Parts: sequence; structure tokens; C-alpha cells
Amino acid sequence: MLSRGVLAALAILLAPAGAAAEEAAALAVRIGGDEIRMPVPAGYCEPTGRYANIAQLTDAMDRENITYLALVDCAAVNAGRELSRYLFLRAPKVFASERLTREQLFERMGPMPENAPNLLLDNPAMDQAKGAARRATGRNVELSGEMRPVAKDEAGYYMAGGLQQDDAGRSRRTSVGIGATAVRGHVVTVNSYVRGSDLAAVREALKVARETTQGLVAANP
Repeated sequence: MLSRGVLAALAILLAPAGAAAEEAAALAVRIGGDEIRMPVPAGYCEPTGRYANIAQLTDAMDRENITYLALVDCAAVNAGRELSRYLFLRAPKVFASERLTREQLFERMGPMPENAPNLLLDNPAMDQAKGAARRATGRNVELSGEMRPVAKDEAGYYMAGGLQQDDAGRSRRTSVGIGATAVRGHVVTVNSYVRGSDLAAVREALKVARETTQGLVAANP
């Protein structure tokens, strides 16, 4: 359920932008024949120019999930700066043939542990992401990360953690917030990424993931 394949796209996300990006209140995607309305967080928009390949690239790199929507920091895109915030709406392939309510999904995920341990991203997924990163950049890229269940409410089950990329002597740390939910029978995840490893970055990533997940549920009764 974790969007591990997006690790390999971190270097690609630094490319300069082309046409200006514009904000929208909500966007629609089709999942399994159903229209799903996705609220757009303030300051985010669909990628344009060279950023427009983000969803396709990460989708090709990730064998576990389908990417339905990518959103990026509008200000960074319009200024041609390095992206520091972006998010994806994804659907785990393992649930593609099932229709689940949120209650059924939460039951499968189990209760929220009182003292949740860090969940290291497994080696096969990391090896896959490293290979994709090498093909995309032509360089050896070292990747590592961990996630932790942190909260649960009526709308979603939430995790937070971080990803680290070491490339050509540079080290980048990205904080991650993930909201898992089910809308109209489809299991989806909202994956929020914020550059940085301090507590403020983790809180922002989790806040965006949680608020967007709550809005997604409200927009698709």
C-alpha cells in the first residue's frame, strides 16, 4: 500500500517547468468505471510542462499501485524551482478486483497500535526503486525509508515517515504522509511528500494527507 515506486522519481521531480500551472478546487478521475472527485489542497495543481510526466513515470516504476492523479506545488512549478511538495492519488493493485467499504478496509488493516514501530520499507521494493532510479538518471542512487501508523478516524487510516535518497554525494530527505481509505468501494491512498526531515515537514506531510483524505471521502458519498 505504500507508494515505494515514487522513490525513484525524486531526481526527476527536479526538472524545470514549462507552461504555467493553475489551481482548481477539485478534479475528477475514473476508477473502475466510477467517477471519483478529488479535492485539490490549496497551493497544489496538476503538473505542467516537463513536470507533467510525473504520474506516468512513477506509475511505470511502481508495480504495486496505479497512479490516478499527481499534484504539485504550483508556486514552485511556475517559478521553475525544485519541487518541495507534491502528492499522488493512488490505488493498490492488490485491491483492484475487490469492492470494500471503509469499515471492511479498516478491519483488514487492524487496530491502531498504541506504540507503533517503524516499518522499514522492504528490500525487494527498494531494489526495484533503485533500478528504476538508475535507468532514469544514469547514476547509482541509494534509497532507504521507514513508515509508522500514526492515526485513524472515520475517513482514513494514516501513516507517516520518511524517505532518504543519496545520489552523487548529495543526500535528500523527504517526509511522507499517507492516508488510506475507500471511496465508492475502491481502496485508494493519498500520498503527500514534503522535502525535509524535521518535525515540521513530517507534520505538514501528514496534515495534507489527512485533510485531503477527509475531503476525498466527503466529496464521494
